[in-house]
Amino acid sequence: MSRRLLGRAGWGWLVVAVVGMAMGWFFAQSDERRREIRHLSTSLAERRAKVELTEVLRDLWTLYVAAADYPVARRVVLGLERLLVAGEPRPDGFPYGPVQVLRNPGYVVGYSDALRSPVWAAYRAGGAEPQRPGPRPERFSVDLRTTARVQPADYSRSGYDRGHLAPNLALALWHGDEAQRQSFLMSNVVPQRPTLNAGLWRRMEERMARNYPARFEEVWVICGPVYTEPLARLGSGGVAIPDSFFLIVLDETDDRWRAQAFVVPQDAVGTDAWASFRTSIDAIERRVGLDFLSALPDNVEEPLEAAVAARRW
Repeated sequence: MSRRLLGRAGWGWLVVAVVGMAMGWFFAQSDERRREIRHLSTSLAERRAKVELTEVLRDLWTLYVAAADYPVARRVVLGLERLLVAGEPRPDGFPYGPVQVLRNPGYVVGYSDALRSPVWAAYRAGGAEPQRPGPRPERFSVDLRTTARVQPADYSRSGYDRGHLAPNLALALWHGDEAQRQSFLMSNVVPQRPTLNAGLWRRMEERMARNYPARFEEVWVICGPVYTEPLARLGSGGVAIPDSFFLIVLDETDDRWRAQAFVVPQDAVGTDAWASFRTSIDAIERRVGLDFLSALPDNVEEPLEAAVAARRW
């Protein structure tokens, strides 16, 4: 009996010691870091966006211990109402003519009239109080700012969905009803196989819209199509069909920046693991002819773009 009691007492003291060490570590952190930890803990306690304990523990290690390895960039310019990180993507060997930058509520798009398609979209998820999404718009609209004037009917009976780049859900949650409506402009749409649009890509979008803001407060996303020659098109001279899509996610903690990047093929299915599609930003730049993060100092941009994330966040 006494051994059993002593065992229980020993476990009790161990728990007290662990809690005491955790509280001591917490109060030793900066005000900003304590705020971030409280946000993460609240998300776990409220089961916000299905945040799991394993994610929280990994995040604490990654953000506050391993983060010492991440490059520091103070005074980063967050352009266009904090939608863009470190400048607009710039053509750098882009082979399909000029790229028109279209600014919209909640997101920015780079558009190619030659491809009749957007070539990149950038948006922020988080960084504000989430809003209740309104009704999903029933139809897509022609963007009169483009010369191509792609019609929703151009996709009819093509076998491809009208796939959003800047997603309806993230814009509705973090930027409001008007941003959600504007996401249905055809200048934000690419041909996407139904199995990808409703499967893996949708899961990725939902994770960035809900789970990441609950864990990291805010993230910045740049995504777009990847083409190979010879170009396939919808119909005769229609919208160019990508063979895959790139996705870049950036996060900042205590002025330290990290990135993860993926290239996802059109034939990816919902059961595929994200890990198999990880790549570097450098590799994406070479494939699409765009230069990302160009406003960052070279000593920050180069390691961010060269690295392949060890795991999906």
